[in-house]
Amino acid sequence: MPSLMEKRAPGRRLVKRLSMRTKYWLVGGFSAVLIGSGLSVLSEASMLKHDGAPLSQWFIMGVYGFILTIGGLGIMQISTRIRVILDVRKEMRRTLKKIRKNNQEIRRRADRREPGRRESGKKENPV
Repeated sequence: MPSLMEKRAPGRRLVKRLSMRTKYWLVGGFSAVLIGSGLSVLSEASMLKHDGAPLSQWFIMGVYGFILTIGGLGIMQISTRIRVILDVRKEMRRTLKKIRKNNQEIRRRADRREPGRRESGKKENPV
């Protein structure tokens, strides 16, 4: 029987199978919701303060709003990191495709050359 430390989160396998683009959209959307909620709670706390509510009420609500907003910004950073990884992978695929295409062209040119001649046109010295 596995111990509590060895157990994994139930959705870990599901998240692992998601594409990077899907993760980017999910994390980005979640962070936008957190940021929006946090700013909404902050504005409500500001209204409570303006209306003369007790200090403990608007202060705790304001702190909660800041926590939501900063948490959303932190998760937005994760979303940005995922997007950068996506862009780097895309650029790497393009570069590798160009390299493969260039290598194929070089091989075609080498196959067209005469067997006893170099690319510069000079005959090879038999050793």
